[in-house]
Amino acid sequence: MQVIYLDVLILINFSMDFVSLFLTARLMHTQAKVLPLAAAALIGAVYEAVRVLISYSLPLSIISDAACAVLMCVVAFGAGELMRTTLTFCCAGIIIGGTMTAMYSLIGMEGGLFSEHRTSNTESGALQLPFGRYIPAIALSVAFAFLLCRALRSHLGKKRCSCRITVGGRSIEVSGLCDSGNLLCDPLSGRPCILLTPASGAVLLPPELCSGDYSPDSGSLSSALSRRIRVIPMQTPSGNALLTAVIPDSLSVCGRERSAVIAVAPGRDNFGGADALIPASLI
Repeated sequence: MQVIYLDVLILINFSMDFVSLFLTARLMHTQAKVLPLAAAALIGAVYEAVRVLISYSLPLSIISDAACAVLMCVVAFGAGELMRTTLTFCCAGIIIGGTMTAMYSLIGMEGGLFSEHRTSNTESGALQLPFGRYIPAIALSVAFAFLLCRALRSHLGKKRCSCRITVGGRSIEVSGLCDSGNLLCDPLSGRPCILLTPASGAVLLPPELCSGDYSPDSGSLSSALSRRIRVIPMQTPSGNALLTAVIPDSLSVCGRERSAVIAVAPGRDNFGGADALIPASLI
């Protein structure tokens, strides 16, 4: 009989799921918070432990695996772009797991991650975690995954796209530069923030929102527009600052409807020749 220590199994799966979720956040260009990632990784780890105890038929196993992956992505990232996020998470898991398998094959661990030890007095075996091999292998796997991630981010960061924005019945179509480094977002809703040049923003927004001189106490905006105002924290070379953003009536990127906020970047004539800086998560 083979003995499996569930605490060790949960620890292994938790660490692997956490790394896969973090890699997913990097590939999706979204800000990842530790607690949601940890909660989602714990769900995956417990699910894998339950699978060891309970045997499923193949169709039920596929359905339950897919449901668990979707649940983990909802807990970690929310329900937005759920299909895309889930597919990215599955691909991240394949990258990590495949690299780990290759590493163990190269170092001659035919039994995989766990090594089985049998005593002379019993036929039962205990699956134990070889930390001396596991930690270097997962470190190399993560390094490989992040190198691949950086290559993908670099390729995506050069992409240009068109963006159509409507605010208060006025519309504008601007050229956008996709920037994986633009991680600005509304802290309340999590919507990513698109930055506009003052010239582009002037077509849609009142002058005080384009110059950065807006004050909530001024009362210069209509009540409808005031309800759409959001404050975006940002870091500048001189320190922390607040950016005033607006929820548009509608917004599309490359012809696809997206949910985002817009803000004007004072003093910017262009973004690498484009009129807007588009977060990579919207592409």
